[in-house]
Formats: sequence, structure tokens, C-alpha cells
Amino acid sequence: MPSTAPSIMDLPPLVWDAHLAPLLSLSEVMSISTLNRSFHKLMHHAVTLYHPVDINAPVDQLEAITDAWTNLKAITYKPFVRSDEPYNNESIYHLPHRQQHDNIDEPEGEMDIPDINPRMEHVIAQSVPAIPSKDKLSGSVGKLMHRLHSLDLSGTHRLELSPGIHHLQHLNLSGSSHIRGLEHLHTLRSVDMSYCHDLSDVTPLANVATVDLSYCHAVSDISPLQHATAVFLNMCKSISQVHALANVHTVSLRNCSGIRDVSALGHVHTLILSGCKNVTDVRALTHVHTLHLSGLNIQDVSMLGDCVDLNLRKCHRVSDVSSLGRVKTLDLSGCTSLEHVSALRAVHTLNLSSCKRITDVSALLHVHHLTLSNCEALEHVNVLGREGSSIQYLDVSNCRGITSISALGRIPVLNISRCHNITTLDGLSHVTNLDISFCRQLSDLSPLYSIQVYHPLTIRLIYSRIRRS
Repeated sequence: MPSTAPSIMDLPPLVWDAHLAPLLSLSEVMSISTLNRSFHKLMHHAVTLYHPVDINAPVDQLEAITDAWTNLKAITYKPFVRSDEPYNNESIYHLPHRQQHDNIDEPEGEMDIPDINPRMEHVIAQSVPAIPSKDKLSGSVGKLMHRLHSLDLSGTHRLELSPGIHHLQHLNLSGSSHIRGLEHLHTLRSVDMSYCHDLSDVTPLANVATVDLSYCHAVSDISPLQHATAVFLNMCKSISQVHALANVHTVSLRNCSGIRDVSALGHVHTLILSGCKNVTDVRALTHVHTLHLSGLNIQDVSMLGDCVDLNLRKCHRVSDVSSLGRVKTLDLSGCTSLEHVSALRAVHTLNLSSCKRITDVSALLHVHHLTLSNCEALEHVNVLGREGSSIQYLDVSNCRGITSISALGRIPVLNISRCHNITTLDGLSHVTNLDISFCRQLSDLSPLYSIQVYHPLTIRLIYSRIRRS
């Protein structure tokens, strides 16, 4: 007697929880739960759902959703909060970036299964009464706080936080003002208080792991943040002393014009100093793993050779990069004083876009991902395609001095867009991905027959031009 293959319903709940449920989208989970009673029980109770869920609704709808789906563990809730105060243009409502979700069709429920709330990711109910901002959260959202992962209270005014806030993993107060009860934040893992212009004392955030205080112009003393894991202080005009952040893993100080001395930050793992126009000495940053210094008025980068990811974009005074050959990912785009790059032969990902003085790139054969766009002095690139080349991606777009690319056929991904002096694609039969946008001098497209990816619109435009001629 032939054996019967087990059905999907025969799989143990542990298998669903550990292996199958994580592969499903939330809409698929909801649809499966409507198939029959067994699947309903499985999806509602036997598995844990870590899918991100954004709920924008009154509290009663939040309660209905969390009652029906007690296994949702990554809910971000944004209540409707009504402010009785006049609009304050100093309180910027900094909306978070919404994640893109697939379209979710309403699942067809069975007659004998209680109706569930569809579209639970984005519940829209703008006509319902809002929560008065003067009320404590304990009287509205507080009783459901233990069911939430994150709470979005951005843009609120004169709100009082309650002790129940400690159940959260993340709290978004971006753009809020006159918030009371900040002492309850000390147990949270992550707090966003960017654009909170009236915030000056960050002591309540002393034990928070991830803190975003970007655009908090009144903050000057950041010593309470010394035990944090990640601190974002972009565009904080009043900050000048940063030595307290010496042991923080990730520090972002983008466009902090008051900072001059960063010598204490040499052991930070990820350090963003882009736009800090008064930082001129970065020699102490020897051991930083990921370092962004774009736009700085620096010249000596000789001590940065042990960085793994280094961004020196638009550092116009940098001309000597001979010590940077061990960097894995290096962005030198817009470094207009740079001329000699032969020392960079071992860099994995190299961006030399808009380096207008570079003429010789023959040493860069083993760079895997090479960007040379807008290098107006560059003429000879065929050397990059010779045997033994490791280049997998080459962008020479808008390099108008280039006339021949016949030896670049071994490079899988090639961008020659806006190279107006290229007239033939001979030799490119092995390229698999080619961008020839606005190469108006091309007349013979026969070498494209083997190319797997190209820009159809560009091809149509070129064919149209050929027919007219």
C-alpha cells in the first residue's frame, strides 16, 4: 500500500514557528489563518510573529488587534494625539520613513471564524476622537504598553509619559515639545528625540542604548550618554566637547560646527563627522572601522590606513592617499586635488568620481567595484580590461575623453553612459550588464546580442537615430 505524503497541516507547530512563519509576509499569515479552524489557531497562537506592524488608529482598535493577535511582537503604534496648543513652528513634526509594504488584500474569512481586523499594518481611522495630549498615557495607551514594541508620539506637545513606558523597546518623540515624565525613559533600548528644540538636559537618557538627538540645538552637555551604544547628534549646534563619547560604538556628529577636537574618538567603531567644518586634524582616528569625513577641510590622512570603510568625499585638500591601500571601501569622489592613485590597487570598492586630475588608472586592475564617472581628464581605460583583471563593476560614465572601450569585454557590469566620444561597442560581447544611456555617437548595436541587462529606452532612442541617419 503506497505511503501517503504528510500534508502541511501535519507539521508540528514548532516547525511552523521556527522555519515557516518567518518566511511568510504578514498578509500571507492573515490569509492562511482564514482557511480553517486549525490554521486559525496555528497562526494566532502557535507561532510568534516578529513581522514589523505599524498601527495608526484609536486605542480601541489597537486593543482589538492585540486581543486577536496576541503573538505580534513588533508593533509600532502611533495614536491620534490632539493638541490644544497653537501651532509652534519650533516643534518640527519629523515624520519617520514609512517602510514599503506589499499591497495587502482583505482575506476572505470563513463564516464560522470570528471576523479579524484586516489591514492591521496600517489602520486608518481619522474620524475618531483623538487622545488629548494633556492626558497621561496610563489612562489610554498605558494599559496596552506591554503589547507594543515601539510607540510613535512624534510631533506631540505637553504630553506626560507614564511609568508603563518601560515595556517598550523604542519610543519616538521626534519633533515633540514640553514632554514631562522623561525620567521613565531610562529602561528603554532606543529613543528618538530629534528636533526636540526645548530639550537641554539629557540626563534621563543616561541608560538608553540608542539615542537620536539630531537637531536638538539646546543640547550642549552630552556626558550622560557615555554608556550608550549608538548616539546620533547631527546638526547639534551647541555641542563642542565630545570626549564623553570615546567608548560609544556608533557616533554620528554630522554638521556639528562647534566641534574642533575629535582626538578622543579614535576607538569608536563607526564615526560620522561629515560636514564638521572646523575639524581639521583626524590623525587620532587610526582605529575607527567606519569613518565618514566628507566635506572636511583636512589634508593629512596618512594615519587612516587601517580604516575598513573610509569616506573622504569632497575633501578638496587631500592629495596624498598613498597610505590608504589597505582600506576595503574608499570614497574619494570629488577630491579635486587628487592625481596619483596607484597605491589603491588593493582596495575592494573605490569611488573616484569627479576626481578631475586623474589620468592614470592602470594600477587599479584588482579593484572589484570601481567608479570613475566624471573624471574629465581620463582618456585610457582599456588597460582595466586586460587579462587578470578582477574588476566586476566599472562606471566611466560622463568621461568624455574616453574614445575606446574595446578591451573592457571581460568586465561583467559596465556603465559608459554619456561618453559622447565612444562610437563602437566592439569587444563587449561578454559584458552582461551595460548602460549606454546618451551615447549618441553609437551606430552599430550588433555586439549587444549577448548582453543580459541593458536600458531598453536607450536602445530604442539609438535605433531611432540610426534609422533617421
